[in-house]
Amino acid sequence: MQALVRANDAEPQSLDPHKMGIAYEATIIQDLLEGLVTMSADGSVVPATADRWEHDDGLAYRFYLRTDARWSNGDPVTAWDFVYAWQRAADPQTASYCAEGFRNTGIQYAASIIRGDIPPAQLGVVAIDAHTLQVRLEKPLPYFPKLLHSPCFAPLHKETIEAHGEQWARPESYVGNGPFVLAEWSVNEKVVLSRNRHYWDNANVRLENVTFLPITSDKVELDRYRAGEVDVTSGIPDAALPELMRQASNEVVVHPRLTTLGIEFNTHKPPLTSPLLRQALSYALDRDVIANKVYGIGNRPAYSFNSAELPDFIPPTVPSTDLAQEQREQYARKLLQEALSEQPASNLRLIYINADTNAKFALSAAAMWKKILGLEVELQGLEWKAFDSESASDKFDMRIMGYNAWYSDPSAVLSQFIAEQTARSGYHSEQIRSLMESARSMQESAERAVVYTEIERILAEDAPFIPVVHRAYPRLVKPHVRGFTPSPFGQPYSKDLWIATNTPLTEQEARPDE
Repeated sequence: MQALVRANDAEPQSLDPHKMGIAYEATIIQDLLEGLVTMSADGSVVPATADRWEHDDGLAYRFYLRTDARWSNGDPVTAWDFVYAWQRAADPQTASYCAEGFRNTGIQYAASIIRGDIPPAQLGVVAIDAHTLQVRLEKPLPYFPKLLHSPCFAPLHKETIEAHGEQWARPESYVGNGPFVLAEWSVNEKVVLSRNRHYWDNANVRLENVTFLPITSDKVELDRYRAGEVDVTSGIPDAALPELMRQASNEVVVHPRLTTLGIEFNTHKPPLTSPLLRQALSYALDRDVIANKVYGIGNRPAYSFNSAELPDFIPPTVPSTDLAQEQREQYARKLLQEALSEQPASNLRLIYINADTNAKFALSAAAMWKKILGLEVELQGLEWKAFDSESASDKFDMRIMGYNAWYSDPSAVLSQFIAEQTARSGYHSEQIRSLMESARSMQESAERAVVYTEIERILAEDAPFIPVVHRAYPRLVKPHVRGFTPSPFGQPYSKDLWIATNTPLTEQEARPDE
């Protein structure tokens, strides 16, 4: 039978797209719910529930839905389903992280609704008829369709949610419009999806079942892969990667992700209110060592939020990129002395989500700060919920964080620095907000690139966050899994994968005792 098992890093908090936490849920939800568009491996927008769209002036978009699109219970998918879902996402009563995505799109009245000034019914999205959705923006946004592949913009089945309330996203009641349906959810054990026979493109879906396993340890994941219990891993232990590259290179997939990992500061908590101290901590880090020794193959040192691999991005020229590491360290000591003349730097604590690589990153950073700056930093690993709670309460000093480009434009990352969530770090820049607003309406990507470079320069100077590593994600894929095309924007859709029979054994499988 066509059945696939995928490792998924952690237990989902919710499979309601408006209640999900981070990427662990999105990988599953993208198989259960389908929006107007999806995204190809190269970042191109692909028609999905909408087979075409048009706009006249960059302000009013009309999306034409497929007439054969169906919910998993057989109901037709309509434009009203999108209106309902989008109003729910923007409604402050929903308290969804998706609200920020709607604010960034500039959909008419989204910001006012999110603030609670006007009711969600006034959101600039209307159903012209059952299969025509019209969206009105407050200002032209040339890359608007790229934003819509996120699960936040998927439709929802109103009758199901009204009947089951908060419990609708369970196997016994889940109604989706994606290629798969939710068949089973055993907490901390597995999430099982089965094929949705009502899906409009069901004829081209090959898998019958997809099982997601919440495995938090890369080592355990590798053991289960070797035991034949997992077909696609979500990662590889760093220590095991060189050996796997030698023994099973045909199963190792290493691809860059547009994810920048680094250290974020609580900029309204002394002594980290000082930009000089934050810059000193940044210059003292040897990014080459962390990228190549802690994270390994495919990872690159980061001196900007966006990666040079992102189309239409020109990295800024800042002192940290022009200096040799020894010169950076000398500059870090100078900056620290200037910072200490303002206030002492002590009792600093760095928190991170418990994971082997996060712990190694934290230990490396702390060792560098002690050696170069003479600063002692306390380290604390936390489970996700505790980490999120600590961050929300503003108790943290520093935290290991990652910023993801979830669509192919530098604004995907940079817009997060004008988001409401940035209040957790206390950082705010009216100059960046103004520059982002000016870039939004520029039709030419080359024009926007100049503005984005200036924003990166300001962020490097203010240092609310230290970019350290542009991440690469190595994973193992069994030879019998076909259709797996790595993408810098996220996990492949399960509908594009299938199991090939009679595949030849790898060298490792043929000689299991070695």
